[in-house]
Amino acid sequence: MTTSDKSWSTKLREIGEYERSDHSHLRADDHCVYFGEYTPTGDSGKPAWSLSKANDILVNLKKPVSRRGTVQWRHKLNAIRLLGQLIRENLREGDLQKLTFVPAPPSTSEGGPGHDPRMLQVAQAIDDDIDVRPILETITTREPASQSDTARSVSRLKANIRINEEEAARLPAPKQIIVLDDMVTTG
Repeated sequence: MTTSDKSWSTKLREIGEYERSDHSHLRADDHCVYFGEYTPTGDSGKPAWSLSKANDILVNLKKPVSRRGTVQWRHKLNAIRLLGQLIRENLREGDLQKLTFVPAPPSTSEGGPGHDPRMLQVAQAIDDDIDVRPILETITTREPASQSDTARSVSRLKANIRINEEEAARLPAPKQIIVLDDMVTTG
């Protein structure tokens, strides 16, 4: 396992003006932070997890629910705990009560085979006393963007996500929302 490389940091880094061109759908006023940068496998022939610390964590986080009950499952749970802990450590003490965490929905709709609420679990791992709201929901199961060779269509993605009105209307009203996702591609 790669243990030290520039792909990963325990301190949040912001996508700035220089990196923003890699994420064509991020607007200039979007505030987007990240821990690590995924290294594509390309033609290396090496397993993705072995290429960088960020890859190792992401591969473990994305382990499919079909691996539950196997020896591999503990790696997924460790990745969830680690990310929750790191997010918590990167927030100021008073921020937790001001923030509402909204996990990005998985590509599989709730109740569907393989539904993996990993970002909800990461949000819940941040702290026991925070506002976590699964406001965004996938309508119809789709191919994960990270595994698709087709061009990403923002309009198709938007059309396949709905707002859970009950979660959105819960009181108190959010002061500041943080959307948690495991990977930023085009933004």
